[in-house]
Amino acid sequence: MTRVIRQMTLSVVVAQQMDRVREEQRVSQKSHNGRRHALDMQKLEIEELKRALADHADALQATEAAHIRAAAAQAREREQDVVVASLEADLVRVRRSAETLGRDLRTERKRREEENARRDAERKAEKGRARKEVEETSWELEKVLREKKQVGTELRLVHERLDLLEGEKRTWDRHVCIK
Repeated sequence: MTRVIRQMTLSVVVAQQMDRVREEQRVSQKSHNGRRHALDMQKLEIEELKRALADHADALQATEAAHIRAAAAQAREREQDVVVASLEADLVRVRRSAETLGRDLRTERKRREEENARRDAERKAEKGRARKEVEETSWELEKVLREKKQVGTELRLVHERLDLLEGEKRTWDRHVCIK
């Protein structure tokens, strides 16, 4: 009879220990699941940040393309200035020839001089507008370069964070729960 009581007591103790071990395993599994969910959420957040970064990089490329177009426009303007300078030199030669023609041609020369003055004023106004556009483009380029630098920093931070999270994930992947 004592033997039966001992066996019953032993089975009760074993059952209690089994319940305690099951409870510990359940708590451990719940904690593990919670951490895995948190890692999955962080991974999704990183992917969203990567997409946002790619969109931002596209915008930067578009701004750089606009800057290149502006530089091309400046080059065209410089070429036009060379042509204008050549035309002005030709005009001086024509003016000398016109002075030899005499009094009748002086009226025509005066008209041409007035026309040239108007053109010069228009050129100066156009150069002023172009200079302002160049200044605005330069300002935009500086802004783009600052944004590019900031994006680079943000990308580096995201990569560091990703490396950290991947290390933590590897740690959890190697983790073995005792069942």
